[in-house]
Amino acid sequence: MEYLHPNKYILNNISTKKAYLVVNIPRTIEERVFKWWQYKSAGYINDIREAKIFLEEEIDSFFNKSDYPEWENKKFAAIPIEIIKKYDLNVIPFIGEYVEKIKNHKEIIGNKRLYLNSEEIKYYS
Repeated sequence: MEYLHPNKYILNNISTKKAYLVVNIPRTIEERVFKWWQYKSAGYINDIREAKIFLEEEIDSFFNKSDYPEWENKKFAAIPIEIIKKYDLNVIPFIGEYVEKIKNHKEIIGNKRLYLNSEEIKYYS
């Protein structure tokens, strides 16, 4: 019996909606691999197959709510799944080749530069 990952089901049924993965910028910089919001909202993971998929409405809500001040700072970025799927990787290293290609997309919400200085890393970690 094949395990149906909830994200696979969602991906197959959201063709008309924009979907995002959320990356934790300070953890990504520190660990040199993209750290995604886990689908059970129980931390951050490397493998996109275990990442939570956010629909556009959820992202708009999170980034605009005053209840979530961390969304208004540089700690997170929401990256459209269509950008991530192009790499055909389950784990994306945080190295120049990938960082430059990803951050050049205008559809990213939040920390579009995917960058923090050392003081900001300490503050947001």
